[in-house]
Amino acid sequence: MKRNIVRILMMASISGFLLLIGYIFDIRILMFSYYVETTESIEAGGSLIPFVIGFLCTYLIDKMYDRKQQTN
Repeated sequence: MKRNIVRILMMASISGFLLLIGYIFDIRILMFSYYVETTESIEAGGSLIPFVIGFLCTYLIDKMYDRKQQTN
């Protein structure tokens, strides 16, 4: 249970950091925006890349941790 919370926090931190970099340096590929295009529909736009990178980093870090725990 504690390990899952750490994974979720790690993924949120990495994704949040990448989104922050995207907004500070105006990098569209790292930005996620929410906006209304017309009166009839709500449109969301942006990149999911920071979330994918956050997930992959979390997965790789978790696997490295498992491997280190097995050797000790």
